[in-house]
Amino acid sequence: MARQVVAAGRDTSFRELVSALLEHGLPAVPVLDPAGRPIGLVTAADVAAKREFHGGADRLPALGRPRRRSRWRKAGACTAAELMTAPAPTVDADAPLHVALRRLADAKSAQLCVVDRNARLVGLLSHHDALSAFLRSDADIQAEAEAVAPADIGVQVVEGIVTLTGTVGLRSVVEQAVQAAQRVRGVIAVRDELDFRFDDVTAHGM
Repeated sequence: MARQVVAAGRDTSFRELVSALLEHGLPAVPVLDPAGRPIGLVTAADVAAKREFHGGADRLPALGRPRRRSRWRKAGACTAAELMTAPAPTVDADAPLHVALRRLADAKSAQLCVVDRNARLVGLLSHHDALSAFLRSDADIQAEAEAVAPADIGVQVVEGIVTLTGTVGLRSVVEQAVQAAQRVRGVIAVRDELDFRFDDVTAHGM
């Protein structure tokens, strides 16, 4: 999550928004109310609508798609309030990362506004923020994977891929071990090379 946020107010001008997007390499700028609560996002696509429709000079066909009509309306915008996509997609600051990423994908947005208990902005989350986890060292991944694995299971990590080896008593233990390894931050894949002595999963299903 990025905590140093470039934000705008409802009256921030079009040119100021363009400068913020370009100078900081941002996909979007959050728009805040006077209390610091996010009320919308101005994306690069919102701003580009002015060029797409020549400031609204281009006529939109009556049967234009809803999203196209929305962009056409933004072509004449001069302030953040007129440009922003609202409401702003938000997620609580204490939400687990996987929940936040799922929310980000469902929102189909470039960023999520991370908010505190008072709904005030504390940061921004993008898919890019989650990528660094996949560069976590094999040693760190192995240490955490070993900590969550049963003592009789061997763990080896190469290029983020975890291989589990050994023999355990129950098939359910194998499944639990694989799931636990998959949840370790930075894991790319888990290779299950485990054996078991008794299939309690199938037995319980009979």
